[in-house]
Formats: sequence, structure tokens, C-alpha cells
Amino acid sequence: MIDFDAAIRDPLDPQCMLPETDTGDHLHPNNTGFSRMAACISLDVLAAVPIK
Repeated sequence: MIDFDAAIRDPLDPQCMLPETDTGDHLHPNNTGFSRMAACISLDVLAAVPIK
């Protein structure tokens, strides 16, 4: 499981995204948000997943 919410959640207001990760609609992440989400993914974990 990857907790993308934790990557972009505002610690001061946990029901909101960090302002720097928000596109402005308070629903979708912007490029900074997607970058932070991608940084949460361990490539070692993905490498261990068998490809069928």
C-alpha cells in the first residue's frame, strides 16, 4: 500500500492538501503534488513485483 494522501496532506489541516501541491480546485494535485507522490514509491518494491 502506498499512502499518497500522506505525501500531500497539510499537517496543520489534515482534511486539506498542502497549498503547494494543489491545482487550486482543492481536489487534484499539481505537478509538485504528483512529484511528492512519486517520491513515496519504493522502486525496490516495484522491482520485486513479477511481470506476467
